[in-house]
Amino acid sequence: MQTLLIGTYTRNTSEGIYRIELNTDTNKLENLSLVAKAQNPTYLEYNKDTQELYSVYQDGDMGGLAVYDYKNQIASLKNVMEKEGVQPCYVHYNSVRNELYDANYHRGEVNIYEDTKLKDTFVYEKGGHAHFAHTHPTTNALYTVDLGNDLIHKYVDGKEISTFSTPKGSGPRHLVFHPNTNIIYVFTELSNEVFVLKDSDIFEQVQVISTLPEGATPGGGAAIRISQDAKSLYVTNRGHDSITLFNINEDTTLSFAQNLSSYGGHPRDFNLSLDDKYIVLANRDDNNLVLYTRDTETGQLTYISSDTQVPEPVCVLFINE
Repeated sequence: MQTLLIGTYTRNTSEGIYRIELNTDTNKLENLSLVAKAQNPTYLEYNKDTQELYSVYQDGDMGGLAVYDYKNQIASLKNVMEKEGVQPCYVHYNSVRNELYDANYHRGEVNIYEDTKLKDTFVYEKGGHAHFAHTHPTTNALYTVDLGNDLIHKYVDGKEISTFSTPKGSGPRHLVFHPNTNIIYVFTELSNEVFVLKDSDIFEQVQVISTLPEGATPGGGAAIRISQDAKSLYVTNRGHDSITLFNINEDTTLSFAQNLSSYGGHPRDFNLSLDDKYIVLANRDDNNLVLYTRDTETGQLTYISSDTQVPEPVCVLFINE
């Protein structure tokens, strides 16, 4: 049995953050339960060492981040960091630095909190839409993505040391780190492309590749994930309503390998299970979770089911309870 937490919009029937179990004996998602009532908790992060759950947070006209104690399958609100305005769209926690990061699309800014106190804020130029803020797993450098201005930023100890500009209108959204090399993979929302970048003193472009089959209309790129063995890269495509697999070659470039239906509308987020043997995908508009099994040798996905109903799901997080 594996555990997932699901972040949602609460515009219709959803009440907040949900928990569900993946039964690996039967290949079924089951036992859906509400773990915290919250307004639009659209992105989540979990710290298994402290059993703290971090969430995008909204309370009426105030938006920010929330910290929950997560025990016995219930999340109890512990702290809130908020400002007037719309909530962020991304949250990340760095245990080494004991810092929380958010990315606020509407404000065009990234906030850094230490011990729930605001430490620093990066505000981007006019038209900025910050969509991602995450530290490198080994160097702890901070990477942010500004979709509105087509920029990737890299910071060390609060100082910006390099940027990379994707073509105007491509709309970079999220990125992932190659675990064994200085390569990052940046996924664009508006052009549905992955930019393969060498990350050194400056960013160096290695490759650009479409995430859609030939002839498909771009627009709506959502989430990007990399397997633990760094052999497979996956992305979801809204509009086309699909998930794409790339094989990661020995030189870290990508080869288009598979494209499958998302079996629902607006596939916002997905994630690999902790053992990399499954993928669970969330379709916001059809209120369903989709389960695929994953071949750990080839990375190929096999569709299992799409009948698990969850209201307005937009974030998928596997956790160790």
